[in-house]
Amino acid sequence: MHLQGLQGYLAHYLSARADLAAWKARRAVVQALAACVAAIAVATFAVVAVVLLLRGVSEVLAQLTGGRPWLGDLLTGILALAFLAGGFFVAVSGWLRVGSQRTQEKYARRRERQRALFGRDVSQRLP
Repeated sequence: MHLQGLQGYLAHYLSARADLAAWKARRAVVQALAACVAAIAVATFAVVAVVLLLRGVSEVLAQLTGGRPWLGDLLTGILALAFLAGGFFVAVSGWLRVGSQRTQEKYARRRERQRALFGRDVSQRLP
């Protein structure tokens, strides 16, 4: 009788744990979907804002070029691409610079450890 009661409790415990795991999985899926929807909404908002900004710039440039909308669009496109290329260049050069600095610091720490342990480092000549 005691063993049957223990089996009943164990079955109930395992069932509750399985239900909890399933609930946590469903909650994680819902949270991931909500994050995806939020990311899409933010991206859409950003795209619309950029399009409206560029459209406004294009109209101003069209007025400045004597009412030629095609020239305003062309100049806006050129400016937008130049701005994008400049931003890309700045980002990549910064990323490369940081990576180079980290690598240099890593090897400087190694040389310091070698000097502390052996009295010299790999960059020094052997006697």
